[in-house]
Amino acid sequence: MRNNKIGEKILQRCNDEFRKLGHTSRSDLSIIDFQAIDDGRQSGRVLLRHAFDMEPPTAHEVEAFFRASFGNEVQPRLESMATHSEEKCVSLVASLLVRTRPITDADTDDMVRMTPTRYMDANSKNVWDVTEDEAGRKHLILTSESNLSEIVEARRNYRLRSMPKLSQIKSAAVAVSKGDHVMFFDNGIIAHGEVTSVGKLVSIDAATGSVSVDPQAILKITQKSPEEIASEKDYLENYFAKAYGDPEFAQELTRTTVSEETGGKVSQ
Repeated sequence: MRNNKIGEKILQRCNDEFRKLGHTSRSDLSIIDFQAIDDGRQSGRVLLRHAFDMEPPTAHEVEAFFRASFGNEVQPRLESMATHSEEKCVSLVASLLVRTRPITDADTDDMVRMTPTRYMDANSKNVWDVTEDEAGRKHLILTSESNLSEIVEARRNYRLRSMPKLSQIKSAAVAVSKGDHVMFFDNGIIAHGEVTSVGKLVSIDAATGSVSVDPQAILKITQKSPEEIASEKDYLENYFAKAYGDPEFAQELTRTTVSEETGGKVSQ
C-alpha cells in the first residue's frame, strides 16, 4: 500500500510539471473495464481509473488520453462523461471514428455500386454504406472491419486487481422513462428521439423511425417527460406548502422547475 502511495505522489509531481509546460498528459490514467453497446464493434462504455490522491481528469485530459492511446481511431464521447469519486474512476462512452462522405460522391467514376445502398471505392477498395441522419439527409459512411472491443481490450490494464466494474457503478447507465427525450447511439451514429418503452431494450421514436437500443446506448436525457416534470412540481409544491405554511408562495417557488428551464414541458 505504501509503495502505491509513493508511486501516486511521483505521478502527481510529474503531471504538475507537465501542466507547467502546457501539456495535459495524465500518466496515472488506465482503462480498467469495458462494457459493449450492442455487439461492441462500434461503441461501448469505458471505465478509467485515476490515481488515488489526484483530482479526476478533465474532459480535455480524457480526450488527450484517448488521443495518445488510440490516435484518431477511437473517439471519446465527452458528453457522456461521468465522475465516480468514491471509486476514483471516470466512465464515458467511446466509439470508433465514423468516416463520412457526401452522398454525391456515390456518383463519381471512382465509386462502384455493389447494391442500392453500398458502394466500393475502386482506388482504395473501401466499402461505403448509404445512411440517413435525423433530418433525412443521406451520406456515405465507411464500413470498418475494426472491432472496438478488441481495440480497447488490447489496452486494458489487467495488472490492477480488485478494481471497480462498470456493472457495479449505479450511474453507468442512464435511467430513462417513457416520454423522455434522449441522445443515443444508433449503429455508431449519435441520434435523438423520444422514449416510447423501457425494458431490456429501450424503444425510441426517432426522426428516422422507431428503433430499439441497449440501455447502455443512451448517452443522456435532454428533456424529461412531461408527466415526470408535473410530478416533480406537485411534490415540490406540497413540500414547500408544508414547510412555509403558504400554498401561494409554494406555487410561486415551483412555477418553473429546473427540468422546465432545460427545455421540458409539463403535460396539459
